[in-house]
Amino acid sequence: MAAIAAGDLFDSLLERCVRFRRPLDRSTTAAEEWRIDKERIGGCGGSAGGFTALWLGFAPDMADPRSADPVSRESTRLRWVMTFVPQSSLDPKQAQAWIPNNEYGNHAFGLPSMTDFIAEKLKAGS
Repeated sequence: MAAIAAGDLFDSLLERCVRFRRPLDRSTTAAEEWRIDKERIGGCGGSAGGFTALWLGFAPDMADPRSADPVSRESTRLRWVMTFVPQSSLDPKQAQAWIPNNEYGNHAFGLPSMTDFIAEKLKAGS
């Protein structure tokens, strides 16, 4: 497996999280038609799905009340989140600060060790 540049992957992960807001917005826009309470929409996931659910639950609301698009005017916040084994940070230095013996995560980037993971992240400028 070829190593993925950490900067590229981190940017890609955050872009994907932002894209997940659209189906959430669509769900709230169609709430009446689908017979769901848009004030009770939550998310659940494990691992990367858990991270995405946490991100949608706690990131600032991206609703744009001035948008001509009714979907974009809807809240992007989940009302509840349930996760199992989510990533609590995409920053390997922060993860090691919280859990000093942490040596997990580098494999997702095709890197042999956490030291290599941190070095790649530093090269990426973050």
